[in-house]
Amino acid sequence: MSEIKPPEKEKSEFESGAIDKHFNPETKVHTDVINAWTCVNFAIMMEHVPFLHEIPTYEEYFKKKEKAYDENTGENVIENFFDKIMAKTDKKRIARYNALVKKFNESLPTIIKEENYEALKEFHKKAYEIITGKLLFIYK
Repeated sequence: MSEIKPPEKEKSEFESGAIDKHFNPETKVHTDVINAWTCVNFAIMMEHVPFLHEIPTYEEYFKKKEKAYDENTGENVIENFFDKIMAKTDKKRIARYNALVKKFNESLPTIIKEENYEALKEFHKKAYEIITGKLLFIYK
């Protein structure tokens, strides 16, 4: 006798928003990871390097979000959040992203010492392009 499996649970509105709505269909990257670069953007805008810190890799960023929860209820409503993100992600593009992150993190002490805002802009533009597939034109 075959085992009867319960029907798959439909995605909640929160899960659809947290995963599907933030996936770029062209790059197959979850765009929330651009938030890892907020300190860089802020340092550029304020011309103040103390805001800088190392950037996590794509996997590290989403591992921290493994416990995604609904802010309204405080409940963890997305099971296997990290696995669901990674299953949809373009691995080759993320290898490029992680290489950029590694280079940024290695360059960070020099960038801070020299207050090299041009280097920050270049790293930020490259990260944006990898994540979104579009060029970032906000810098002169």
